[in-house]
Amino acid sequence: MKKETKVWIDQAEDDYKNGRLLAKSKSYWGAVLFAQQSVEKIIKAYIIEFKGVMPKKTHRIEMLLKEADIVPEKITMKQAEELSKAYTYVRYPDMNRRFYTQKNTTQILLVVAEDLYLWVRKKFENN
Repeated sequence: MKKETKVWIDQAEDDYKNGRLLAKSKSYWGAVLFAQQSVEKIIKAYIIEFKGVMPKKTHRIEMLLKEADIVPEKITMKQAEELSKAYTYVRYPDMNRRFYTQKNTTQILLVVAEDLYLWVRKKFENN
């Protein structure tokens, strides 16, 4: 594994763990933020390791999936786009209080992020 890949994987893992902790403590907007970041960083690690280039500087999951040339098994591109939008929304207090204060409004995003994160992470074990 490339040294740079390991740096991205470690950051993705930290974000994944932090997102889960925030969800448990009912800080749902924070959980969404870290969940999205874990997915973004694990895909960037994949691009570095398997495509041999530095990934684009973007927070858009759907763009990174295309750059990585991988198609998720359980997650649609529409769901990836929603996760990308959520990252932007949680950064603004008026938006995160509007959309991300309850478990029921964030649960779908958190499941999408976890499924996508674990799916990409598994690809490192298979190669």
